[in-house]
Amino acid sequence: MQAFWYNFHREGGFIMETIIQIISQLGFPIAVACVCFWYINKLQEQHKQEIDKLSEAVNNNTLVMQKLLDKWENP
Repeated sequence: MQAFWYNFHREGGFIMETIIQIISQLGFPIAVACVCFWYINKLQEQHKQEIDKLSEAVNNNTLVMQKLLDKWENP
């Protein structure tokens, strides 16, 4: 949760005055829903990057395994 708040403030997208203004204009439940929407989208982006890296690693390992099998079958 600490990383969430660090990113929340670091990105500069929201400042305290903006949050207070959103809450006063839209209401607390809608403001919380907006923050949750933003947070979920941010998590999805991070997970997509992680999955892309994992997919690349699996593909590289598959290539290495295929090369090892080729060498083993044809000494």
